[in-house]
Amino acid sequence: MTSTIDYLRRILNCLLIRNCDKLLENCNNEKKDLKLEIDKLNRDSKYYQDRIDTLTTALANAVHIIDISPYLTEKVTVNPYDLIKKYGTYDIICGDFEYYALSEENWKNILSTIQIQVMKVLKEYLAECRDCDDFALLMDSFVMSAFANASLDKQGAFCIIWSNSHAYNGFVTFDNKIYIYEPQNNVIIGELGKTLAPYDSRYIWFMG
Repeated sequence: MTSTIDYLRRILNCLLIRNCDKLLENCNNEKKDLKLEIDKLNRDSKYYQDRIDTLTTALANAVHIIDISPYLTEKVTVNPYDLIKKYGTYDIICGDFEYYALSEENWKNILSTIQIQVMKVLKEYLAECRDCDDFALLMDSFVMSAFANASLDKQGAFCIIWSNSHAYNGFVTFDNKIYIYEPQNNVIIGELGKTLAPYDSRYIWFMG
């Protein structure tokens, strides 16, 4: 009887050791996967930081920051976090809590003038060097600089938007609508959520 119990104990111990070894192997595999994910996030972070640094330098060397004060006589305060709820689920990050929304006409006037300056810096599309995210980032930087130059207490409700394949911009109007704007050709594509690929938006970033 004792030998049978000892035998069963040995079998049980073997099974426990095998299970522990399997759990340890799974933990090590998950650890490797997490390390790969962290490495990717670090590379992505460095990539966008390098882009921002490059575009900030380009902005400093730009022709000039336009005076947008004639288009700011009418403005309303908006909170993008509240506004985005009516559009569905998007990954959204805001540098500030509130921004100024303008009429669509005033946005057109501002963006049409600023886009000329963006084209002077980037000139034309060039993959991996002057591609869509460069146009969107620089356009956003110029808009932010123009609002800051107007000595306002809030930034304009202008953002960078990404789909899975493209980067572009967006702006908020008086009637709490977000419109998609293409900085490469100065065209308003349509309202958020109502545009087709490559403007099938997923990620939204309102800078501060």
